[in-house]
Amino acid sequence: MPEEKFLTLNLRKELVKTRRVKKAKRIVSLVREKVQKMFKGLEVKIDKSVNEEIWKMGAKKPPAKLKLKLIKEEKSVRVEMGK
Repeated sequence: MPEEKFLTLNLRKELVKTRRVKKAKRIVSLVREKVQKMFKGLEVKIDKSVNEEIWKMGAKKPPAKLKLKLIKEEKSVRVEMGK
């Protein structure tokens, strides 16, 4: 049975450090890095809904916080939007 965890990422500090045009791309990378660090290097699969939420306002104005649902399977972790 898959294990589920909920995670809220505050990305505001990283957004300040990143160039304006690359903010959304950087957030996708940060989500992948944080989840990989939590689950000790398992493969991370980001759901389409998470990607759409990050890119909804364009590359320059991604959300500052994300609520995510992490589902651990055998050899991978699936990242979905949380409630």
